[in-house]
Amino acid sequence: METLRDTLENPTTQSVGVGAYEALTSAHGGLYAGFQHLCDPARVVYAMGTVEDDANLMVTTPTLVNGLLGLPISQICCGGQHAAILTAFGEVYTWGRGGFGRLGHGDTQSLSDPKFVSALEGIKCCQVACGFAYTAVVTTEGALYTWGAGENGRLGLGDVEDRHVPSHVEDLSLTPIQQVISPPLLPPLLPPPPPPPPL
Repeated sequence: METLRDTLENPTTQSVGVGAYEALTSAHGGLYAGFQHLCDPARVVYAMGTVEDDANLMVTTPTLVNGLLGLPISQICCGGQHAAILTAFGEVYTWGRGGFGRLGHGDTQSLSDPKFVSALEGIKCCQVACGFAYTAVVTTEGALYTWGAGENGRLGLGDVEDRHVPSHVEDLSLTPIQQVISPPLLPPLLPPPPPPPPL
């Protein structure tokens, strides 16, 4: 019997439908148990949709994202037209629509495959958030980096300019950031909780 791993490693495989997935994994106790047995789920990412406006290019079934195979994934985040992942090593990869520089690769090109955000090389990130046209990360040191559409000052950089690469939000340098949440327009920040009162 063909296994899921055999199917995924076949260079002609473009996607695996739910029916095929069930058939390939039923010998191992069903979908979840089979998936756990055959793959490390923290190292496999599937995507659907498209970064193009052409409905003919739409991917309507979960399709393996080959560019992320083998990477230990800590977080996946989706914006309106792009996505980002954070690896267990603190690296950030982005793909999707590149308008406004939201992917952080120094340009506005769209990408159908994930690409490492090289401007963050050597900076260990612990969280990523995607808004509609921007991206933000928090580092293990509590620093905040933002990039993409700067309209309405949403990047927190003191202006309304778009940024095509991650930019450090220096006005928050003295406040370690714990988490950033990215709604469609403005990213609210959560500073660390206050220290407990003295006993």
